Amino acid sequence: MSAELVDLHVHLYGCLSPKDIWILGRDSELDSNMLDLFDHRYRKVFGRPSSYEAYWLSESGVDAIAEDYLATTRSTFAEFQAKFDLLPALFPLKPHAPLILSHVIDKHHDEGIQFIEYRCFLPPYLNDSEIDRYLTDMVHVLIDKENAYQKEIQPSLVMSIPRQPEIFNRLYEVLHSWLDAHPSYRSYIVAIDLCASEEGHPPKSISESLARVAQNNSREPKSSLAILYHVGEQYSHLSLCSSVRWVHQAVSIGAHRLGHAASLGLDSSILLGSEGNETVSERFDHLIWLKENNHWLSENGVELSSSDITKELRSLESKQPDDMLSVHYTPEYLEQFNQLQHAILSNLSKTKIIIESCPTSNSILTDAPLDQRHPLVKFKKYGLPVSIGSDDPGIFDCTLASELDLAQSLAGKLSSSARYRSKNLI
Repeated sequence: MSAELVDLHVHLYGCLSPKDIWILGRDSELDSNMLDLFDHRYRKVFGRPSSYEAYWLSESGVDAIAEDYLATTRSTFAEFQAKFDLLPALFPLKPHAPLILSHVIDKHHDEGIQFIEYRCFLPPYLNDSEIDRYLTDMVHVLIDKENAYQKEIQPSLVMSIPRQPEIFNRLYEVLHSWLDAHPSYRSYIVAIDLCASEEGHPPKSISESLARVAQNNSREPKSSLAILYHVGEQYSHLSLCSSVRWVHQAVSIGAHRLGHAASLGLDSSILLGSEGNETVSERFDHLIWLKENNHWLSENGVELSSSDITKELRSLESKQPDDMLSVHYTPEYLEQFNQLQHAILSNLSKTKIIIESCPTSNSILTDAPLDQRHPLVKFKKYGLPVSIGSDDPGIFDCTLASELDLAQSLAGKLSSSARYRSKNLI
């Protein structure tokens, strides 16, 4: 394990353990309406109620929280989200984020972490003046803690913004204006992150917005923000081939680091005999992308037939864009996927892209077992730079140190992630 502890992929709220939740929640003014809404969603996913009414009846409430909240076995993203939703129900972002941030920094200082980039949601329901106060309060916590610990821990923020272009554009402009108005705080907010639900939000839908970010970064380098992009993590309603295409497209539209990109390193034999699905429009986009990128794909071993692609495109014209197509992961399909995966890995190995790999998270939320079939192994094989992160250590019951040990057991010694910090990417 590296002596230097650097976590570049960790979600602030996801750092809270069941005990943290119990300690912070017992002295907080809780909103019963928010908790009822959480419970309604929880019931819908798990078919049973949560136990939130028992959390603070006694100290054994920690166990009740753990039962509802921890994700330590294979889970769908919907199940994970239902558990995670407990956090904003208990601690709405507006009044509680500085409290949570302060608590988590103390925790990570005790763990010996030196550099950490916390991903924190930028709430779209706040107005501009509320966002100004929210950001200012958060940065004040960072400064106070950094000084209190004499820079033994150097924390910064990554603002997570929804992928819908209209929401993204508004929040990014507010954030950009805030950075212009507070030049002394620029070193504390270092990146933006596209996260949460991936399916239904293809990279092409946000490309113009990210072009605007890149333009501002070039024009105003002192207030530049790295672009971090969750991709290749969710593919239950997206074919494997489209998922790795999205990974490549995320890089093409300006991403500096990729969150997870699990499908890009997946051992496809794991899915042999299973099924997926995707929309007609997504399959159509994939076929067009194959035609447009035929040259470098063919050079890297992808066998393409222009006539077959044209024939399939014509067959899709009679269908509705939102119609679902079944995808059968037969040996023939997976061979095509393997060719495409190899081509994209080879292509990206020639770029500066960095993969953020979170071993435990990937084993729980994707199809990646903790053995030589884990995506991290393939990333290292192709020479892609990798930063190990803990993702949501409170929910997954892990630490950065345990993730680094796990990564080393899977892929051998890895370089320190310090050089991949957001401030070094632009």
